[in-house]
Amino acid sequence: LEVWYPAATPKPEDKHRSVTTYKNVTRMQNPFELQGEAYRDAAALSEGRFPLILLSHGFTGYRTQMFYLGEHLASHGYVVVGIDHTGSTNADIQKPEDRAAGFTDTLYNRARDQQFLLDYFADQASPVEAIVDTDRAAIIGHSMGGCIGLRALINGLDVNAAMFSAPMWGMEMSVL
Repeated sequence: LEVWYPAATPKPEDKHRSVTTYKNVTRMQNPFELQGEAYRDAAALSEGRFPLILLSHGFTGYRTQMFYLGEHLASHGYVVVGIDHTGSTNADIQKPEDRAAGFTDTLYNRARDQQFLLDYFADQASPVEAIVDTDRAAIIGHSMGGCIGLRALINGLDVNAAMFSAPMWGMEMSVL
């Protein structure tokens, strides 16, 4: 998991801390690094309750793919969680023959991942448990993350808002 959250401004004695670098590989398995603006393991704000946002990446994506959005939303008062949807990350889908198994895994497990995250942050101890408000939750999904996010809503994912960019395929949403 990658968690972005409202954090206290680093103290002068903490200036040795550097901003986060996100490392991963492309679909062609070429390594890369991107510099973010957030400080890893920064102290969370000690007061306030902040809505939870689940970030769901596209097929062959990864949990930090939308780091810029996670950092931005956290800076505006949200706890944001990105997950590697196992079976459909760029690390899992390295060859064309991996796609079928990854696609099947995605259809079966991704909505469960999304529900698991919501339940986990509602019920389990975490470094942000004092500030996260799961009664005010949302989901943001890109491509396959949007497609399965729509399916999760149909299946009862209890969130207050949803935003999907380029949701893969269309779905009949009249049941909502």
